[in-house]
Amino acid sequence: MSLVSFLIATTYYVKTANSALLENMAQSAGCKIGYEDFLNGKKHSVGFIGEVRDFVSNRLPQAGEELITEITIDYKVFGTVTVMTGKISVGSEEIASCKMKVFFEPEPEG
Repeated sequence: MSLVSFLIATTYYVKTANSALLENMAQSAGCKIGYEDFLNGKKHSVGFIGEVRDFVSNRLPQAGEELITEITIDYKVFGTVTVMTGKISVGSEEIASCKMKVFFEPEPEG
């Protein structure tokens, strides 16, 4: 499990909140996978959201609130597909959650 903190500084994030909450979970998963790659001496990866299931948004965040995003890797398939569970909380209140498949592939040599 990994935790990421994000402070809502403006109302822009609030206006696009459901899609932004999904992106927050995907980016947090990317941070987790990227850090694991770094620790294992692997080249960093590029990630793509492949599937979102069971998305629940209990409420939208407000400017000034701090989001805590929890990412749990459920399992990996073929080394490139990561199935994860994401949860976003404000304090002890869970405001959003989902299951997500994220595809990671090594960034092409350039």
